[in-house]
Amino acid sequence: MSSNIQVYRFRIRYIFYFISIFLLLLSQTLWVTDLKKILPSILSILIFQISLFFPRAIPSLYLLIYGLVEDAIYGNLLGTSSITYLIIMHLVIHHKRRFFTFNFLFTWLGFAICILITTLFNLLIFLGVQKKAVNLEAITISQFATLFIFPMFFYIFDKIIHSENR
Repeated sequence: MSSNIQVYRFRIRYIFYFISIFLLLLSQTLWVTDLKKILPSILSILIFQISLFFPRAIPSLYLLIYGLVEDAIYGNLLGTSSITYLIIMHLVIHHKRRFFTFNFLFTWLGFAICILITTLFNLLIFLGVQKKAVNLEAITISQFATLFIFPMFFYIFDKIIHSENR
């Protein structure tokens, strides 16, 4: 059973690498750059779900480097995305037993709290440190879209876990 979990963790790690790099490259295409502000944060959902179902499958160093590259591409303060992704991962890993169960409602509420914390952190950085203009309407739409598509990912990961246990 332990080796089976290691195989799943290995596969999920490399699938996550591929998806994250694909999303970063896709975000640089012309038709996506205008929609970037209102699209759901699929990477945040993936980090949350993988950290919940397969703790330590995503190395912190990868999230740090990926976030730095993303910030350099988007022109944000270096480290903002890295810290956001690391906050999500470590909140889930360290509070998994307390707040997150395999019950959908509690998991969805925990995800909503993680998204709220990271959104407030990003707003603090953008408004306080960078003095950037922030489109609150676009951020709100993006966060609601993220919360709206979360159940689909929960269902997929729940099916993966249950198929593993058979």
